Amino acid sequence: MANSYAGTESVAVAWLKSLGLTQVATTVPEDHTTWYTTGIVQVEKTGAVVDPFLKLRSNVITCHVWAARQDRNAQNPPWNQANQIAELISDACYDSSKSVNIGLTLPASLGSLPVKVLSAWLIQDPTRAPSDEQFMAHYVLDLQISWVQLPAN
Repeated sequence: MANSYAGTESVAVAWLKSLGLTQVATTVPEDHTTWYTTGIVQVEKTGAVVDPFLKLRSNVITCHVWAARQDRNAQNPPWNQANQIAELISDACYDSSKSVNIGLTLPASLGSLPVKVLSAWLIQDPTRAPSDEQFMAHYVLDLQISWVQLPAN
């Protein structure tokens, strides 16, 4: 069965990738060597406002930004790397060319569905979060993305 509806987390992943981030997903691969050079953003839908009359989604997305040292015995997590990724996302929310009326097409594996991000804005500043692993840095930020699915071409 082909996908005929876009999902919130898929839209969030596509929007974040449109910012130039290459490692964005809903789960973090256990093997950190696949993403330690770039860091990774893990997205999670944590809230929503649904309009009963319009087919408009306005979702709160929590972004977990992870960065890791290649050496698991490293004493200092790469806080600056994680912070810079989080700040890139934050900055994009203030740039209307990146956060207002952005047309996106989801990947073919998700049905190549067209969507439009009407707006994306920051609702919680990037905040350092504790991590159980000494070689990993973790930042968290929340944003709200309002979007609609467009008719298929």
